[in-house]
Amino acid sequence: MKKRLLIVGGGTAGWLTAMFVRKMFPEAEVTVIEDKNSKVIGVGESTVPAILDVFNFIDIPIEELIKNCGATIKNSIKFTNWNGDGDSYYHGFDVPGKSISLYNFSKASPYSFKDIDTDCDKSFLFLNQLHKGKNLNEVDFPSKLSMDYKIPLVFDQKKKINSNNKIEHFNQCCYYALHFNGQIVSKYLRSFSHERNISIVNGLVIDCDLDQNKNIKSVLLEDNRRIDCDFIFDCTGFSRFFIDKIYKSEFKSYKKYLPIKRAIPFYLDNKKRIPPYTEAISMKNGWMWKIPVEERFGCGYAFDSDYCTDEECYEEICKFLNFEPEFKSPISFEPGYYKKVWNNNVLSLGLSSGFIEPLEATSIWVTVMSLTMLTKYIAGIVDLNSNIINEYNIDFEKKTDSILNIVYFHYLNKRKDTPFWKEFREKNQHPESIVEILETFKYRTPFKSDKMFYDSFAIESWLIVAAGNKYFSNDVIENEFLTYNVRENIINNVNHHKENLRKVSGMCVEHDSFIKYMRG
Repeated sequence: MKKRLLIVGGGTAGWLTAMFVRKMFPEAEVTVIEDKNSKVIGVGESTVPAILDVFNFIDIPIEELIKNCGATIKNSIKFTNWNGDGDSYYHGFDVPGKSISLYNFSKASPYSFKDIDTDCDKSFLFLNQLHKGKNLNEVDFPSKLSMDYKIPLVFDQKKKINSNNKIEHFNQCCYYALHFNGQIVSKYLRSFSHERNISIVNGLVIDCDLDQNKNIKSVLLEDNRRIDCDFIFDCTGFSRFFIDKIYKSEFKSYKKYLPIKRAIPFYLDNKKRIPPYTEAISMKNGWMWKIPVEERFGCGYAFDSDYCTDEECYEEICKFLNFEPEFKSPISFEPGYYKKVWNNNVLSLGLSSGFIEPLEATSIWVTVMSLTMLTKYIAGIVDLNSNIINEYNIDFEKKTDSILNIVYFHYLNKRKDTPFWKEFREKNQHPESIVEILETFKYRTPFKSDKMFYDSFAIESWLIVAAGNKYFSNDVIENEFLTYNVRENIINNVNHHKENLRKVSGMCVEHDSFIKYMRG
């Protein structure tokens, strides 16, 4: 008998899931139940590179997302004024090429015995920049590209001749992601429902029938229709119908670590060049996101409502922008995730599984992560293997905790000019899983081989954020600079590295030109 798979809830998470499971289970009956009256959250989606793997898996070309959904390219996140000094740094994605990576000149002995080919497991470029009191903008490739308004793609005329797929006309030299309007992408994916044999039911789920093993056999809609099922993907957003109301799964709150719990979204017009990055601007009581989509920015102020009212935030935004934008309804949330996102024959994805906060595109990150994990734990769907389901839940919790760690780390900066920033370390606890990292950072900088970061963010991400936040003490920096004889080991090499960055960036396409090429 064919598997009857229900996706309850539309939106970005719902339709990505529908397309994904249709590809995984080509013979199954796939049905999306969506309520046309439900509110859609979001004014722009900032994503991570893994989203490209998902779109590739479900056969949706980047070219079509740019042409039909106003998608743009994301190299990095630009963090502005996070130390209260007006300075900015870029947190970009991984660079696979050794010649332009932060570990370019790490292949040397710590004591500069140059005839010994020993990997010291340190980034001399990183230490050199720290010693000069700088962030990594000058030596990090995604940062260089972002400042130049370029993206990590190099046009190849030979490939143009051999392929009609425009993205294949380019060679890729670094990972990148997308920005897009979630509502438009959801509608676009929905337009493939007939072609992909995905049924659509308009309605609101209000109840369900459970068997003796607490598996859901059917769902009841508001109009008394009943729909049978074998497996449910819970994409019900903040209403969290199944995970909370039916299974009452334990919620793992992050509020004692992260105080941001409210956000005010709005749009800004953009008549200038399209930045190939999301911008995160430090504000008095939190931060403002700025995501380039189509010919505008999707924006919002994420803040701690213990320190200010909505009206005070409106006033701060207007003063910062020098005009009054049209504000959307504020959103309240408690940061955290459910410990069991997979309960029996129901898997919760997207906002229904939890939410950390908007920083570092955590919502779409977790959605994509949840989907890609399915390919590994597919037996949990096929035969409801309880051991597999348990493994998925454990893996999910570890990954979300590791995402929490770096989000929290962003707030450990030098800004102290408002009560929110001054009191952050006093009022908010360290996540348990970051304690080892912070204790280690008291006496040394990271090794590339460190295993304490898990796998959600590469070690380079920690280097970039630490440098941007000016986190390490002068004593630690000076000690390692001398111990590893950094000045001798990279003499003449820094300029060579910067020249490599300049040359590669020079070959890369400008973001605006790429968007026009894709749309043309």
